[in-house]
Amino acid sequence: MPRRPDKGKVALGDNLYQIKGSYWLIFTHRRKTYRQRIGRVSEIPLTAARRIALKLKAEILEGKDPSRPDPPLFQEVAQKYLEWYISSRPEVSKKTIEETKRRVKTLVQRFGEKRLDQFADFTVESYKIDRIRAGVKPASVNRELNILRAILRKAVEFSLHNGDLPRFKSFRVNDERTRFLSREEFERLMKVLPPWLKAPVIFAIYTGLRPGELFTLRWENVNLQEGYITVQAKYSKTKETKHLPLHPRALEILEMLEKERKEKGLDSEFIFVNSKGKPYSPQGYRSAFKTALKRAGIENFRFYDLRHTFASHLVMKGVDLYTVAELMRHSSPRMTKRYAHLSPEHLRKELKKLDL
Repeated sequence: MPRRPDKGKVALGDNLYQIKGSYWLIFTHRRKTYRQRIGRVSEIPLTAARRIALKLKAEILEGKDPSRPDPPLFQEVAQKYLEWYISSRPEVSKKTIEETKRRVKTLVQRFGEKRLDQFADFTVESYKIDRIRAGVKPASVNRELNILRAILRKAVEFSLHNGDLPRFKSFRVNDERTRFLSREEFERLMKVLPPWLKAPVIFAIYTGLRPGELFTLRWENVNLQEGYITVQAKYSKTKETKHLPLHPRALEILEMLEKERKEKGLDSEFIFVNSKGKPYSPQGYRSAFKTALKRAGIENFRFYDLRHTFASHLVMKGVDLYTVAELMRHSSPRMTKRYAHLSPEHLRKELKKLDL
């Protein structure tokens, strides 16, 4: 027979009690008393209540606080991340958004039903191995891992999770690309570019801006008198705000566009805009650029490679790699070293320092 320690409270064994029509787990551990309601007597059989009580007690003894809700499922956090990503990145192209959605879908297929507190280092390492075995290239897996990191970090930022996050590394891949325009290719390209695209192309070559930074550049980010521009952190790959000095040719482009802006009465906040004052879409400028490359007979070249053209020609003119790294805003010296082979004079100069 269950014993009655006091009025209204029935002890059922295993620290389980019936109090006013409900089952309760009550026990003391390390001088702390835990009281956890399990449910109504009329709704839960006694055997089920005992099973729940034993499980709750075990979790508490392991250090888990049962009063806190379980961490959300990965698929829930992934959906919130996508909503945040789309709403906070208006400058991102539709193509990039679709690629992000596709990668998130791949991650959800694998981790969707997993709670965030169930992620471990091995969980992700196993995913990496399986993706490689499925024939996915390491560089593609790395892009998926980057999004996985972003989702997990946002979970913490959104206060959806306060536990440890898994630590995992990306694959080391040699995808360094240094395709750049020669002077002769540049001249051929200028002859076939549509007039509206010449200014952005020249400006990109003389500043080294990434396409996303170039076409989101605003007049408020320009100081014509001092001759510099400001790349805001939210539009920069490195997420850092940087002030960049302008080459005289780039400054000429801005002064010309400022004059046209006043003459046409355009009120756009963006610098590179169409006749209606709207910024060029990624699909629009990429398509026109690709057509011009074909007409100029230039192969294996992308709009992004205008940035490599900027860095490569600086190095070939004798500018040291440290300065190039600063102008390129590289986050790692390794990224700048890809241009070192373009400066044999630099290597020869360094070699002369050897003196035994």
